[in-house]
Amino acid sequence: MTVLTRHLRALADDLDDLVGKAAPQVIPSPASVSLALSPGTLTKWTWREVETRKGESWRWPRTGGGGFNEPYHPFIVYEGTSAEGLVRMGLGWCDRAEVWGKDRRYIIAFHVRNGSKQPVVEFLETDDAESTNEFIAVIRGKGSTKREMYGPGDVLPPEYGHLRIEDYRSRVAGGWRRSGVVAREDDVDTMLDHALNQARVRYGVTPAKGGDNA
Repeated sequence: MTVLTRHLRALADDLDDLVGKAAPQVIPSPASVSLALSPGTLTKWTWREVETRKGESWRWPRTGGGGFNEPYHPFIVYEGTSAEGLVRMGLGWCDRAEVWGKDRRYIIAFHVRNGSKQPVVEFLETDDAESTNEFIAVIRGKGSTKREMYGPGDVLPPEYGHLRIEDYRSRVAGGWRRSGVVAREDDVDTMLDHALNQARVRYGVTPAKGGDNA
């Protein structure tokens, strides 16, 4: 079982490959999504590194029982602040593994709170990462379960207006025909913005007011 399959099963992702070929769109007006998204969704977050953890890992469950332990080298915790409050996210750099027919690096983003963490999204090394140092992550949040991925032609939530959006398959041969967020390995702000967006939509994460939720 590949690392990608393990992550998909662990995160219970719904896959649907029947999508069009139009470019993804971003909703132009925040007012048009006032019923679907809570106030402050478009808030600009400022991120700062607060901690590097050694020996950090995550145990992924496996269908039928058992699981496997995934180590991170390194695991860095970041604190995000805005008018909404404070939130902490973590990025874990993983060992290379074969994903979509190629040996790739990947980064798992976590929501960090009260001494625990929850995996949110995976950034995977693109086919041309050797020259671009770029990673890509799918965008989920469609459907009643919020697990479905956005595809070409789907309207993206407005908080993705400032992020670089590309077709996943155009950057990862054989990958999904879905929209993805692209970031260089050193562009942690983009990774953290996307991870927070996903944590809020899929898991109901709410920033803490006047306190530390780490």
